[in-house]
Amino acid sequence: MYGFYNDEARRAGCEKTAAANREAAALFPAIRKVFEAFDGKVFNCRLEKALREATGRRVFVKKCDYNIEVYTYLDDYRGNSWYTLAFVKCEELKDGKRIPAAAFIDSARSYREKHLKEAAQMEAAPDTVPEMVQHIKYFIDQANRLIDSLPYSVREMYNVSAARMY
Repeated sequence: MYGFYNDEARRAGCEKTAAANREAAALFPAIRKVFEAFDGKVFNCRLEKALREATGRRVFVKKCDYNIEVYTYLDDYRGNSWYTLAFVKCEELKDGKRIPAAAFIDSARSYREKHLKEAAQMEAAPDTVPEMVQHIKYFIDQANRLIDSLPYSVREMYNVSAARMY
């Protein structure tokens, strides 16, 4: 999948994804200022335009029946991927149409923290995951030994199948 068949390619994929997460987190100050400026204003397409101008990136605002999502696309190991910057339920809009800056800022802050945490995990992964994979394989082997001790008919009745890791 995605051509990550050797350690060098996996490491590069982790680095690229960590950079994308850090870039998403770095947009927080700019989008916070826009949300503050739009506090109490009617939600419309001007918010998206202001976010694009403030960040210098193509930032999108998508409103569905039940939520509003602010996102951008960044280049990571998968290619051009969707990164959420803020997410607010429509029921939080004041009077059903006015922008609640506090709700957007709180959401953006939590997504910033999520992106920074994922970036740190991606940076650490090339050094920690190979050992973790060995532990996982050991436990899968142990689980399969338990499964193999059951007769086939019992495994079939209880829907117990062999554990696998691809």
